[in-house]
Amino acid sequence: MANSYVIDLENASNQYLYCSDSASLSITGDLSLEAYLKLESFPSIGQTNTILSKWDESGALRSYIWDILGVEGYFGDGSDGAKTISSNTTDTPIDSACTGTVSTKTLSATNASFASGQKILIHQSKGTGAGNWERNQIDSYTAGTITTKYALENTYSSGAQVLVLKDYTNVTVNSGKTWTAKAWNGTTGGILAFLANGTTTITGTITAQGKGFPGGSSGSGPSSGIVYGETGESYTGSATQKQTANYTGGGGAKGYYNTDDGGGGGGSHATSGETGDTRIGSGYGGAGATTTSGSATLSSMTFGGGGGQSQRTNAGTCHNGGTGGGIIIILSKNLSISGSVDADGNQGEAGTSSIWSAGGSGAGGSVLIKCETASLGSSLVTADGGAHVLGYAPEDGASGGYGGDGRIRVEYKSSISGTTSPSASTNQDTALDGTTTYDVRLGVSSTGSNEEYLAKQVSLSLATCTHLAVTYDASGSLATFYKNGVSQGTAYGALTSISNNASKFAIGANFNNVSNPENFYDGTIDDVRVWNDIRSAAEILANYQRELAGNESGLQGYWKLNNSYLDETSNNNDLTASGLPAFSSSVCFADATTTSTSTTTTSTSTSTTTTTSTSTSSSTTTTSTSVTETTTSTSTSTSTSTTTSTSTTTTSTSTTTTSTSTTTTSTSIELRFIVEKVK
Repeated sequence: MANSYVIDLENASNQYLYCSDSASLSITGDLSLEAYLKLESFPSIGQTNTILSKWDESGALRSYIWDILGVEGYFGDGSDGAKTISSNTTDTPIDSACTGTVSTKTLSATNASFASGQKILIHQSKGTGAGNWERNQIDSYTAGTITTKYALENTYSSGAQVLVLKDYTNVTVNSGKTWTAKAWNGTTGGILAFLANGTTTITGTITAQGKGFPGGSSGSGPSSGIVYGETGESYTGSATQKQTANYTGGGGAKGYYNTDDGGGGGGSHATSGETGDTRIGSGYGGAGATTTSGSATLSSMTFGGGGGQSQRTNAGTCHNGGTGGGIIIILSKNLSISGSVDADGNQGEAGTSSIWSAGGSGAGGSVLIKCETASLGSSLVTADGGAHVLGYAPEDGASGGYGGDGRIRVEYKSSISGTTSPSASTNQDTALDGTTTYDVRLGVSSTGSNEEYLAKQVSLSLATCTHLAVTYDASGSLATFYKNGVSQGTAYGALTSISNNASKFAIGANFNNVSNPENFYDGTIDDVRVWNDIRSAAEILANYQRELAGNESGLQGYWKLNNSYLDETSNNNDLTASGLPAFSSSVCFADATTTSTSTTTTSTSTSTTTTTSTSTSSSTTTTSTSVTETTTSTSTSTSTSTTTSTSTTTTSTSTTTTSTSTTTTSTSIELRFIVEKVK
């Protein structure tokens, strides 16, 4: 039977199809999903249209879900309007300390100015997982709790913060004016970040210089014996009084009463800090930090380590270490810099006539730029460490060590020009698009309560037939996405199994936290297939415009939706319609042959028909080998007026029919592997 109908689901009428849980659809490992779609509308930004699901958020009832997500242009929607820095300004973000668990949508954070719809940046500034960060959105806020739009990608613990990402159209920093990041205070701060869906023009300065981890400052000189200056702060914890480095924090100098002292060590980040000098002898300078942090791509992003404190030979105040650089994140469609953007580390305090030795300098911080086009100028974007600091020369004061360099990353869609200091890691990313895009996603849950989405941006058009498929290799947590039989790429996750639970299966919707259907698909959908194996690229390409028999190995559910809701497999996962959807004849392919083998079949059928349309058909006789099948059947009735037609049909992967007749000819052939029905 030819593919003559598709189901047309209207999301405005909450239409979908469903069936009860079954063992065949409770797939716990490898998975492949296929469907032919013709979209009538796209989901709104941040919303989804579900293709199919076994997903109920009312309890531990999540298994798998396949949907389409509307993704806002990367640079936001400009909802906060234009931003102009016309006077020196210190940033005052809406922020809070926070904690949250990966794969959940709950973030513990307190700020009365948090509100639904705000875009947020979450950053583990110190502690376990330091450097992890992500963008998200506030779905709702009640005192002390943010419910996020999307599940958290990381776990956030003590030392994490969340701040609202302002969503501008154009940003202008006027010449001679400075926009300064809020300083890190041990809980929040150190980050200046924004979105701009137009152009950012910087003729003045954006700075996070010295807004990262503080330098050592609380030690004092000895009244007897040996004492140590305080180390710089680092991503692992607070400063302590010791000569060795504190991870990325420079070591404090050693002071020996009435004998000798030294300069503080420099903090580190992408590169090491310098060890401080000794005033007279040797071995008294604070150690330069050698631990690196963050990553070149800034997928992990940290502040610069603070410099170590100096020491002296008698009681009194010592010179402090320099503060490390903070973080600047500019996510702007277009960017032009003729002023400066800097996340440099501060120098340590220099030696003086009363305190001879110098503190160590802080390391440079992080600058992340994402744009379509960028003109950066010549070394106008910097994340340099603080320089070597001189001691008081007349008394041979010890110098403090320089700080290590920070990290700069520039990702762009179309073009980039200019240089940075240190040299930026760069990457051209054509997905950095200011327009709305659409992700095809596979969501899985291993417990029924957790969730993880693997997604790939796919170019989709309305009113266009599109075959989509996704395969899931559970052991590798690897999803591969296909469009019209061609791979669109892969996405990796962390979960390696799928929960077996009693959730219903649905086409065109999933079920929310009170088991009501939601996220309705809008358009026609046809030939839906669920497999418990990984379909190869060759199999998907060979069969995406072909109806199957229904008994293929691994096929757990198959709905042709050809004017019927029946499952074509023997698993009997027949569907029930909700919302009165209608069948449509606007099919995407019209395969008249149902076969998935390479068997060659030759069939000859002779029929004599009367005007009374009365006929009797004999049973089919089949003779076959492993390669060729020949079938002959004859149907005859008596009549005073006869029409004779002869048709010969040869098929390998599809049926070709040639017929001649003197009046009318009607031939209906349906092959299921090696079975032919003649009606």
